[in-house]
Amino acid sequence: MLCKKSLLRGVLPGLLVIFLGACASGSSDRKSNKEISDLYYQMGVRYLQLGKVDIALEKLEYSLEKNPDNSAAHDALAALYDSIGMSGKAAEHYQEALDWRLTTPRRKTTMVRFSASAAIMHRAWPI
Repeated sequence: MLCKKSLLRGVLPGLLVIFLGACASGSSDRKSNKEISDLYYQMGVRYLQLGKVDIALEKLEYSLEKNPDNSAAHDALAALYDSIGMSGKAAEHYQEALDWRLTTPRRKTTMVRFSASAAIMHRAWPI
């Protein structure tokens, strides 16, 4: 009986440490909304490169659901809308991308795209 008690005293704490460690690591395995948004942005861009516009649109919109501040996703979505002739939606997302990307190097690229899109719209529908 003494052997069983000493065995339980030695094994139970070890099992408890393993069990609690597994629980703690499970919560750190979860992805944050920002990480999920980044993954869906990458998928959206890849689908866009493959010419699968509908799937790209779905992935990029989900990316923004998870993180509305994802300027890269706004930029990609704006380019997608621009490519299918939805200039109004493109302009909205170019503006969002600019709003979130005030100090990053990609701001210049976004501004050029937005300006080009606006110029095309102005030529098509002069005020």
